[in-house]
Amino acid sequence: MNRAWYPDELTQYWTLAPEERKLLGSNTPSATQLSAAVLLKSFQLEGRFPERRADVAGSVVVHLANQIGVPPEVYFDGDWSERTQRRQRARIREYCGFRSFRSRDESGLVGWLSPRVSSLNLEAEALKAAAYDHLRSRYIEPPGPDRLRRLLGMAVRQCEEQFVKGTFAQLSPQTRAALDALVKVRAIENDADGEQIPLFPVRSDLALIKEGVGAVKVETVLDEIAKLNQLRALGLPEALFRDVPAKLVTGYRQRAATEKPRELRRHPLAVRSTLLAALCWQREQEITDDLVELLIHIAHHVGVRAEERVNAELMKYIKKVMGKARLLYKLAKAATGRPEGVIREVIFPVVSQETLEDVIREAEADEKQEQQVKLVTRASYSHHYRRIVPVLLYVLDFQSNSERDRPAMEALALLKKHRGRKSPVFPYSEEIPLDGVVNEAWQDLVKSTKRDGLP
Repeated sequence: MNRAWYPDELTQYWTLAPEERKLLGSNTPSATQLSAAVLLKSFQLEGRFPERRADVAGSVVVHLANQIGVPPEVYFDGDWSERTQRRQRARIREYCGFRSFRSRDESGLVGWLSPRVSSLNLEAEALKAAAYDHLRSRYIEPPGPDRLRRLLGMAVRQCEEQFVKGTFAQLSPQTRAALDALVKVRAIENDADGEQIPLFPVRSDLALIKEGVGAVKVETVLDEIAKLNQLRALGLPEALFRDVPAKLVTGYRQRAATEKPRELRRHPLAVRSTLLAALCWQREQEITDDLVELLIHIAHHVGVRAEERVNAELMKYIKKVMGKARLLYKLAKAATGRPEGVIREVIFPVVSQETLEDVIREAEADEKQEQQVKLVTRASYSHHYRRIVPVLLYVLDFQSNSERDRPAMEALALLKKHRGRKSPVFPYSEEIPLDGVVNEAWQDLVKSTKRDGLP
């Protein structure tokens, strides 16, 4: 129940109407009347009675006590239990048009809650709040906390049964067998005497799938691609968990991730298949996201490293001239002061010939830097990242409905079409989409003037 109430909210929700005052009983103010007033207004507001005396905010007690004409302190006198308040509660239920929760209501509540389970947590407030709202809409007082918790547990178990049954039904026999193979540990071949003991524990395929991505390098990317291909080979339906709450799938995934292979093998086939399917389905999504991040990182890394290498190389030969604005000022002042003078006599005494030559070299180097960065970037890709970028582009599925992305989608389709081609150029007969794909400043570096691209 809310613990903070503004004065206008107290007036709106906690003010007793004349007919409600009559319901409280005797005209003589008492602690019993204050207790009944708290029960009545709480029930009207939430459709249930407060479980504990402390659930009601002090400001509410003061507001009701002032209306009845008793000190707020009397609210804490006497016993606060359903037994002592039985008559009051029965009168309030009748006044509000409610009835008590009965045994025959249990199956209906469980059946209504089961499809609305979004988490395996019995203490989830969302499921409890849904139960309270449903019962209130039917004018039924909810059961006590312990009984409600038992019913919530039944709803969760019923939901799990339906979830397992529905998931297992979507899995083909081949997929079920492939999932089972993940938790099988490869047999150890002993030596002739049967005394050889492995130095390292033998791992299941599932253990490899659960591993996260490592440092960004060629081997890491290839390992992640191998995992993704292995997961795709399971044949999990694309829409397997599309209509299932994400928290429910995550709950099964976490169980599968924390249990050892031998513990997973002890589950019934349908449960084991659902646990493994949830883990593999989410891992396939996560690895796909990781590979996209790796692709972006590689694209950024190639450019940054190329620029760093070019700058480092240039710094070996170029002396950075500091204070060029001040030098320009000196040159301008010397030239305007003696416009008819000889350069050697007017300029060099102010700025030395060696300094001017450094300025020239620096300016020329800056002009060449961009071209050098492009060349180094291309070389870096050709000799290193060419092993993994085409594989990444092939294993990832790119989609877009935007007209602006059409050239890029055509370029990706072309790359997939010629994925196995050994030549570094496309066939001469192909129409290569460059505009909207390759920056205009880079197009000269990717075009070939030779005719070795002929099929």
